[in-house]
Amino acid sequence: MEKDQRGLERHFQTGIQLIIMGLLAWNFTTVQELSVTIARQDEKISSLTNSIGLLTTVANDGYQEKDAVRDFVIRDRAILAMDARIQHLEEYVEGFRMRLPPDKR
Repeated sequence: MEKDQRGLERHFQTGIQLIIMGLLAWNFTTVQELSVTIARQDEKISSLTNSIGLLTTVANDGYQEKDAVRDFVIRDRAILAMDARIQHLEEYVEGFRMRLPPDKR
């Protein structure tokens, strides 16, 4: 009977060892899968970091408020110059009309 118990105990130990080996194998594959996933995530993070850097560069090099202010000043100067030319032409035409005889105006 003692031999039967030892045999049963050995079978039980073998079963426990198989379960432990299975858990270790599962643990190993899980760690491997996580390593691959982490490597992919690192690549994605690197790619996103590069994209953010590019967007920051474009935003910094793009049309900014100081550019708009400069363009508004140029526009306003052009409008003032055209107003002065129109004013000059109106004065010239009015002066020319005044020199005409009343029947030709």
